[in-house]
Amino acid sequence: MFDRVRFCILLALVPVPASAAIVVNGGFESAGLSGWSATGTVDAWQGSRYHDYIGSSVTSAQSSNTYAFFGAGNVSGTNVLQQTIATTAGTQYRFSFDFVALGAGTQGLDYTFGGATGTISALSTNNFSSFSTISGSFMATGATTTVSFRNISSYDNVDVGIDNVSVIVDPVLTGSLSLVGAIPEPATWAMLIAGFGLVGTALRRRRTAASTSTTAA
Repeated sequence: MFDRVRFCILLALVPVPASAAIVVNGGFESAGLSGWSATGTVDAWQGSRYHDYIGSSVTSAQSSNTYAFFGAGNVSGTNVLQQTIATTAGTQYRFSFDFVALGAGTQGLDYTFGGATGTISALSTNNFSSFSTISGSFMATGATTTVSFRNISSYDNVDVGIDNVSVIVDPVLTGSLSLVGAIPEPATWAMLIAGFGLVGTALRRRRTAASTSTTAA
């Protein structure tokens, strides 16, 4: 009886992982910009489109990969790419994405992941190998969160590209133990309270039985 109760308590203490927020088509390989909303000039282009400009520095893997480019070609204006993802209020998330600028010059890119915002000034190197990764975290405040990228282009040959946009539940590490969704749900609390009550009852019965046995002796 006691061992069974102890097993139930240990089972209740194991945290249940929260559902990770999934960015749809974060690699832009599925039907271009499917899952995203775009305004201005935002295109899903394969690296091969830039082969004539970059030359031999484009590898076969980079050439066949698809990226989201802002202001591709000589265009000007504000270009925005965004997506609304499902989140859980009060949950911490981690985000990351890769970015590059191809052409001769510098382009800026603003990004927003919920309450986390930032601006990148991407210096062009005309090389897909110059992709850099931006990462960070944010606390969700509602059932949905907006992921947004904004580029204000000049009439030039510089194109900002992004790839591998990702948002996942941020694991909270305590020593070597990973506690994902570590705050118990109400049902879990109820199981814990009931379990501790059963343990207390079992211990009292053992003490009573031991006392009775001693008295009888």
